[in-house]
Parts: sequence; structure tokens; C-alpha cells
Amino acid sequence: MASAAVAVRFPSVEWFEALSAIYNQEVELQRRNGQADTTMAVKCGDDIFRMVFAVYSITEVSRIDEAGLAGVDFYLELDRAMWREMLEDIKKHGRAEGQYTLNSLDGADPDGVARSRAGYSDGDARDAFYRFNQSFQDLFDLSSRLETTF
Repeated sequence: MASAAVAVRFPSVEWFEALSAIYNQEVELQRRNGQADTTMAVKCGDDIFRMVFAVYSITEVSRIDEAGLAGVDFYLELDRAMWREMLEDIKKHGRAEGQYTLNSLDGADPDGVARSRAGYSDGDARDAFYRFNQSFQDLFDLSSRLETTF
């Protein structure tokens, strides 16, 4: 795992593992948000990363391909430039602000940035994004502690 003093490239498995390690140590934050049981992915161009949230921690990070998106509850998709803008804003302010929160980004995109290919027939497959949104926002806000390169 990378520490906050070592620069880690985004997007990469190493970056998401380093972020997960920070998140998993934030017990008070996790308890405040409640349990998050979901499998999500982050899509940045052709790079796709899967994360498994189980109760109060992230238990798995892996790289997947496009076909793997059918096996996650939802995925967040932004172009590389927007991921970078969001992460740089978080680094600058210590947390996402204004147009760079996940809710703001999702609402500004006509298709939403939270998407799903799970093929659910009952309800919105993106429900986990909305239900556990604060956990996801806190996760990305914790990236302020990482030295990130692009």
C-alpha cells in the first residue's frame, strides 16, 4: 500500500488500494455513515476499477474490463479531465466542493455519472449510489491525503 508521502498515479489499482487503506482506518466516519454493502466500479476512459464495500470497509479492489461492469451494482464514469479536476479540487479544499461533489456531477450530466449495466428488472440499479452516497463522497474526499499524479 502506498502512503500519503508517496505519489500514486490515478487511475491505477495502487491508487484505489491506497485510498481504500485510508478509508478502512476511518472507523468513526464509517460508523457515522452506516454500513455500505455494494460493489461499485470507477470508469476513467478504458481504465475500470471494481471496489467491494462490505459493512464498514472496502474489502477488494481490482481492475476489470467492460464486461465486468455487468457484475457491479453501479459505476461512476467521468472523462479523464473531469476526474482530474475533481481530485485536484478535493486536494485543494480537503473535500469536494460545489460542482465537484458526486451529487453535483451526477445531476449536471444528462445521463448521470452513476450508471449501471446490471440489468435489474425491479427498481433502479443505481440505487446503491444514492443510498450510500455519503460513503462514496467521503471515500473520494479522503484522496486529499494522497499525493496523486496523473
